[in-house]
Amino acid sequence: MAKNIPWNSRITWYYYFDRHMSDYTQEDFDKEAAEMASLGIDIVLLSSKAHFRINYYPYWDRINETLRKIVIAFHKVGIKVVEHHSCSLVHVPLTKEEWEVKKNKACRLTDQGKYAAEWEQVKDWMLSDAHIDGVRVSSFMQISGATGQLVESPYDSHAVCFNNEDYRRIYFKYLESIYALGVDGIMTDDVQYYANNNSCACATCRRLFKEQTGYTMPDTTDEWNNRFFGNFDDPRYIAFDQFRRNSTIRYQRDVDAHFRSLGLNLLRPNYISNEVLSNHTAYPFSNCADLWDVMFQENVASTIIRYSWPRYACEAVHRYAFSSYNDIPSMSMFYNRCSSDMYFAFALALSWGQLWNPS
Repeated sequence: MAKNIPWNSRITWYYYFDRHMSDYTQEDFDKEAAEMASLGIDIVLLSSKAHFRINYYPYWDRINETLRKIVIAFHKVGIKVVEHHSCSLVHVPLTKEEWEVKKNKACRLTDQGKYAAEWEQVKDWMLSDAHIDGVRVSSFMQISGATGQLVESPYDSHAVCFNNEDYRRIYFKYLESIYALGVDGIMTDDVQYYANNNSCACATCRRLFKEQTGYTMPDTTDEWNNRFFGNFDDPRYIAFDQFRRNSTIRYQRDVDAHFRSLGLNLLRPNYISNEVLSNHTAYPFSNCADLWDVMFQENVASTIIRYSWPRYACEAVHRYAFSSYNDIPSMSMFYNRCSSDMYFAFALALSWGQLWNPS
């Protein structure tokens, strides 16, 4: 079990956006890193406009060049760098009509502004029958057994299937390019099966489900919806529900095994918003606690400040218990909108025995 993050660490976020990728020199990054070091920061978790990383495939090299400068800058002042992005959420393929609706909020792109031309290849990429290494992106997506169609995530996107061999080969190869930049850690975000427990029913999952359980998934949406799904008297469904969870657990463990096979011992922070009440997306968290170097919770938006902090307090008990058992820190991330929010969030984190992580 890796224990690379002490309880007294100061962990915060470093956001890199258009200006960082287009305008910043190494000296600019050095200056911001020095400012964070003056605050006692030990570790930065990265977040970017290109969070939905597969959307930005045409610019992976450009993103990596920015990451290289960030790593150099923060290492100069003794701060560790954890790259964080979504390894699954993707908007490929889109129709022209869908692009017009999603280009701003979902895809974080517009037709206006100083940096519009910097991302002009993204539109053609999303509207095309996109390929990576000769493999159609749409061929390794999650499929809902309830509809037989591509899964829609809560983020107005599709999502990859973590069992698909082509996806795993492509993505793990990309991770190697990130590791080569000297990052100290990796957060593979959004390892989840969506569609309200109905995924994944892609060809790969159907094959693996048969191999691992001896059962066969329903062939029709009628059988899936009316006789299979949610039927705990049907051993196939019980096996399917566990299969989903086993698949995401296997994926996260394989990420770990992959970088260790390269001789690396990377930091692996991980978080979840809610796990006590439900885990419909088969998110691998407590059942992978031995992988993480810090376990934290995402206290979503301002709701925790306004009226629902007791619910998050219950989640905090869970995080603290699991973290203490695994001898790693527990942490709370807050989205603060004003100084009073920040003060209240700081007090909550301390009362919960957690590190405070403002965003």
